Amino acid sequence: GDEVKRARDMKEEPNLTSREILMAVEETPSFFDFLAYMNFAGSSISGPWLEYKDLMQLYRKEGHYKNID
Repeated sequence: GDEVKRARDMKEEPNLTSREILMAVEETPSFFDFLAYMNFAGSSISGPWLEYKDLMQLYRKEGHYKNID
């Protein structure tokens, strides 16, 4: 859908890695989503070790997290 189209559009930017394209944030996070990311237990101990987009997919059970029970 839209994520694939955006990734395709971003591929034209030669300085982006495939990981940067995959983890690109398409929309400005809400205050509470950003706060959740900044205060995530794992991140508060060792710094942000999850990408913002990855953490939001985990919370919302989207992407490769959609089959987690």
